[in-house]
Parts: sequence; structure tokens; C-alpha cells
Amino acid sequence: MLNHRSGLLLPVLLLFLLPAQVAQARAVTVAITTTEAPKNTEVTVPVQVRDCEGLSGLSFNLRYDPEVLQFVELTAGPLLQQGLLEHQLEEPGLLQVDLLPDQTITGDGELLTIRFRAAGAAGATSELALEQLLAADDATREMLVTAEQGQITVRPANPGLLDVLIGLLVLGGIVFLVWQLMRRRTARSPRPPLAPEPAPAPSARTDAEPADSVSRE
Repeated sequence: MLNHRSGLLLPVLLLFLLPAQVAQARAVTVAITTTEAPKNTEVTVPVQVRDCEGLSGLSFNLRYDPEVLQFVELTAGPLLQQGLLEHQLEEPGLLQVDLLPDQTITGDGELLTIRFRAAGAAGATSELALEQLLAADDATREMLVTAEQGQITVRPANPGLLDVLIGLLVLGGIVFLVWQLMRRRTARSPRPPLAPEPAPAPSARTDAEPADSVSRE
């Protein structure tokens, strides 16, 4: 079970590390995710390790823009089920994290997650900068650490059901007003005069006129 304490122990532990030997030093990559979040919603950001062999302790600072993000909580991931996980908000926008697993960590996977609230304006972006990374292996040697930075972009809030209904009502009202205006305009427009009916054509005489009487001698 993870213990959450007030102090940060790994920096003190690293003071007692044996002198680093580059030829024997192991390496680990710590990566943080790039993602997006609707405004005024919470987003969970995984912190992952890759190519990890015998990790026995890790400490780092995470710097972010407090005008864009608000820290909510930090939670252990699948690779960190037992041991010590603690954090401290040094100042707005600077989170210090320290972990000491009961068993050394090897492989790739999710080490922990950090939850933020996207409090900034839509379109705002905050870098997630990993700083001052210190790692130790199972032989208490300092490991070579590579950091892959991330970021969070705030996008417009998703419309709720009430917003959708209001939008449909407004759209229906606009359509109704346009229909009424067109109807009134059609009623007010003058009708074209009726064309006079054509006079009937004279019928052709079919009766032959009577022939002149023939004078008699």
C-alpha cells in the first residue's frame, strides 16, 4: 500500500549514492502525455517510463502554467503498486514528485497519473515540463534519465443538453420568423392585372347565299 508523507526523501537518498560510473550506468526515459481538455473539465495525464531496468527511486519537478491548469491530485499507476509516493506543490505551477517503490521497476508502462483542471481560456496551452529528474537503480547508482515533455491545450467546452435544447429553440424561432416575413411579403405584393378575354372569332358562313333568279326571256 502506498504511503503519502509530507517530506521528499529521494533527494536525500541520492546524497549517499556511489560515484556514478558512466560505463555501468543504466538509463530510463520518463515521458509525459500531450493531450487536450474541454474548458472547466478535469483531465488525467499519465507519466510513463520506457526502457526501464531496475528503477528503485525517482524524483522530478513538473512545471506548468497555473493560469491554464489547476492541480487536482496525483495517483499511482500500474507500475507503482507498493511503496512511497508523495508530492508537494512548491508554488503555483510547480509540482514536486518523489517515489520509492518497495520493489524495483523494470519495463515500460504507466508510473503515475496527474489530474489537472483546465481552467484557462479556450485555445490556451500549457507546457508540462519535467525538470530536475533524479533516478536510482537497484544498485543505488544514479541512472541516466531522458525526459519527454508534454502539454495540455484547452478547447471550447462541450455543449450540454440544456445548451443543445436552447440552441434548437433559437433556431426554430429564427426559422419561424423568416417564414412569417416571407408570408407577409407575398401577401402585400400586388397581383398582376387579369388579361382581357379574347373576343370570339367570327364564325365562317357555311350557308351559300341564294342564287339570283334567272331572268326569263
